[in-house]
Amino acid sequence: MTKNLRFALLLLLPLPAISNAQIKLSTYNIRAESPKDTLLDSWAVRKINLAQLVTKNNVDILGVQEAVSSQSSDLKKLLPEYTFIELAEKDRAPRSRIFFKTRKFRLIDKGNFWLAPNTEDAKRAWDAKLPRNCSWARFEEISTGNKFFYFNTHLDHKGEEAKKNSIILILKKIKELAGKQPFILSGDFNFGQDDPNYSNLTANPNLRDCYTSAKLNNSLDKGTFNSFDLQQKSLKRIDHIFVSPALNILTYQIITESFGGHYPSDHFPVAVEFTLQ
Repeated sequence: MTKNLRFALLLLLPLPAISNAQIKLSTYNIRAESPKDTLLDSWAVRKINLAQLVTKNNVDILGVQEAVSSQSSDLKKLLPEYTFIELAEKDRAPRSRIFFKTRKFRLIDKGNFWLAPNTEDAKRAWDAKLPRNCSWARFEEISTGNKFFYFNTHLDHKGEEAKKNSIILILKKIKELAGKQPFILSGDFNFGQDDPNYSNLTANPNLRDCYTSAKLNNSLDKGTFNSFDLQQKSLKRIDHIFVSPALNILTYQIITESFGGHYPSDHFPVAVEFTLQ
């Protein structure tokens, strides 16, 4: 067989297909550890149930809020399949942090910025009650080679000016870091779907709320804050997941499972499944 004939036959062979594998991402305010909590709502109990919830729901990437260093250390031990993204910090205050399944993703880059005019300064800004941050990571999906950014944040619970300016800052940083690459933005925004800040976010053509854009949404009658109260019936969603247009959102879910009549946190985790276009 001549060299040219062998080459011609190779061209006729079908190329191996690269599938757009589904990725499941969850945002979860895990509630900072507090000595005021009752025994069954203490972190010593909640951490076991919380890790079980993450594992049971087969979450690939987990963005948590309100995690102090000791809580992150506990979750690292309880979630051995995951890599915890370590970031330098100047104090032990609750922060937004990221976990991801080690076998599914390669970490390309990571970072953190503070929600303040000086994004390197871990101090309260504007009218915020607490210093707030946004952690981020750039991933490569090992099975497909697809790359994307993930931004995980927690806006202030009091300062209205801080919320407004934090949104402007986050969108600016996403543009600087991700450019036109696919990205996800999630976290505890501390405002609901009827708030002007929500309207400002969803007016951005590069952002879609997974709640409204998912092909399947099983949580149309649920809110995301439970206050450790099983009777809580609020429909207010203060935990959100937004994505760029390059992501195809398959499912959206607010996970409301309890353990022995107790929730693992005063927030529900929000989870979405997506593929990259």
